[in-house]
Amino acid sequence: MIKYIFISTIMSSILLAAVSVQDGISALDKKNYEKAYSIFMKSCKLKNPGACYNLAVMYDFGMGIKKEKEKAIELYEMSCKNGIVNACFNLGVIYDKGESSSKNINKAIKYYSIACEKGNYRSCYNIAAVYLNGQKIKKDYHKAKIYFNKACNDLYKKGCKNYKILVDKGY
Repeated sequence: MIKYIFISTIMSSILLAAVSVQDGISALDKKNYEKAYSIFMKSCKLKNPGACYNLAVMYDFGMGIKKEKEKAIELYEMSCKNGIVNACFNLGVIYDKGESSSKNINKAIKYYSIACEKGNYRSCYNIAAVYLNGQKIKKDYHKAKIYFNKACNDLYKKGCKNYKILVDKGY
């Protein structure tokens, strides 16, 4: 009987967390930031990665709350580790653009790679651009071609265009 109550409580918490995320997204869409924040915060405390991701977005862009990149990074990292691909992409962008304390191209590549491997074509494209431009990392046209091809395989037209350019140049 105690096991049943415990399992039932866990299942109810999971279901509540999922419903809460949808309610939070709905509140965000209506620009009811206070309600969205409250919902995401409660659900994030229950370790719901989707809620933590949405809370990170609010901190990242200052949606109804003070912009706090470091808090956004912390929440994105937790969400990324728990399978939220867009959190990995957003971390890549933050480190690529130097939006946190400092630009860190190695961390950018790390998070872009995670997202790319999980099918986020923008991450594949961004890694390719890093290798193509060689900013704070050695230019590598072969790696750029590989990642542009991955972006192209995901039907990202810019990736296809740049892949073709590198192939035509013999890389």
